[in-house]
Amino acid sequence: MKPLELTDDLKTGIIDIDDQHRELFRWANEIFSDEVMADDKKLHEAVDNLDNYVGYHFRAEEYAMEKYDYDRLEK
Repeated sequence: MKPLELTDDLKTGIIDIDDQHRELFRWANEIFSDEVMADDKKLHEAVDNLDNYVGYHFRAEEYAMEKYDYDRLEK
């Protein structure tokens, strides 16, 4: 599988959010690595790590949308 990467068309222009997107892709790529896929314990840990980071990231995105008064934010 080709690794996921943050391409220019996916960037938001908000450095913190783009850095978090890179980190999300890194966690996702780790899940699909041969080493992790071959080890159930490592796979569960990697999925848990991604799940935890997704929660953190979505909270950070909501905060950024509020901070920058994003007009499509559900209130």
